[in-house]
Amino acid sequence: MSVARARVFEIVRYFGVGVGLISIEYVVYLALIELSPVAPVAAHIAGRSLAAVAGYFGHAHITFKQANDHRRRAPRYLLVFLLNIAFSTVLLQFVLTILDPIRGKIVTDVIAAGFCYLAARLVVFAPAASAGEARGSGD
Repeated sequence: MSVARARVFEIVRYFGVGVGLISIEYVVYLALIELSPVAPVAAHIAGRSLAAVAGYFGHAHITFKQANDHRRRAPRYLLVFLLNIAFSTVLLQFVLTILDPIRGKIVTDVIAAGFCYLAARLVVFAPAASAGEARGSGD
């Protein structure tokens, strides 16, 4: 399979896993803003945090098919998650000045999805360099 075709399938798997994660996140988000006095931003952080735990395992096993090396990947995933939560929270706060909490959350998530895929692909689940490449002795 060509690299381009493999990447297309990877992106399809990413969005497939993402549908499940968004479902988790939105159930928490909607429940908190509808059933309690929790502000949309706090509900966003709670929902995204719960989905992130499921996301690590879903993306490791399904999207990127790299369900090993958790010692290296888990701290990187945590870093990307923290950057994502900061970026998406600031973005949501801005978008909420224009849109209602539901539409604002949707717009924020669409924008953040691209950032998340690139960060996961390039930082968390990037293939480890081979021993020869790590020493700089590639052919």
